[in-house]
Amino acid sequence: VASQQVGTEAASKKETPTPAETAGPVVAVQVETSSRAEVNVHSDERSSLPKGAAYLDGMRAAGYALDLNKDLDTLVAMRSLGVTPEYARSMGALGYGKPSAQELISLKSLGVTPEYVAAMKKSGLAPRDLHEALSEKALGITPEYAAAMKQIGLGELDPHELVSLKAQGMTPEYAQWLKHEFPQITVDQLRQAAVFHIDEKFVASARAHGFDGKDLEK
Repeated sequence: VASQQVGTEAASKKETPTPAETAGPVVAVQVETSSRAEVNVHSDERSSLPKGAAYLDGMRAAGYALDLNKDLDTLVAMRSLGVTPEYARSMGALGYGKPSAQELISLKSLGVTPEYVAAMKKSGLAPRDLHEALSEKALGITPEYAAAMKQIGLGELDPHELVSLKAQGMTPEYAQWLKHEFPQITVDQLRQAAVFHIDEKFVASARAHGFDGKDLEK
């Protein structure tokens, strides 16, 4: 009982939202498929995808000159993930150029959609390319997260910095608290604060030892 009370008291003292520890940003996605798998044109009657040759023709019409013999693994991966000719065309119309077949596989596997990219653009922190869109989606960056971070007032926060902060577990609540405590805080200092878990207890201890400034570097 005593140990449970100690644990409860310790948990109740933690007031400042601190970032979760993460391994780092995801910058590449690899989708594995079985080697030389067969395309069964009758295997899934419930699928909305065109069957067999019709799917191949549709992807070719979308600009992907895939060969049934040379590109079978790619075709299987695309079709199994639900990459449609319409999806390929819509992703190519986002303004980032035409994605390769492998990029389509990675984008679809992580759930990057035209709607997601459009919402990220509206947040004010649009991905600058499809690779950045992949990284943002892989880290769980939502349009709401991006908008909240932008509103904190961290200067010209860019998508790369947003990815870096999210990879360190930075939350809008924690960033807002740091901004309140250290009005001149920079994005680099935010990352440092996340790494060293600077919270109210840390700041109180520093001030007890003579620190009373608003500059995190000092």
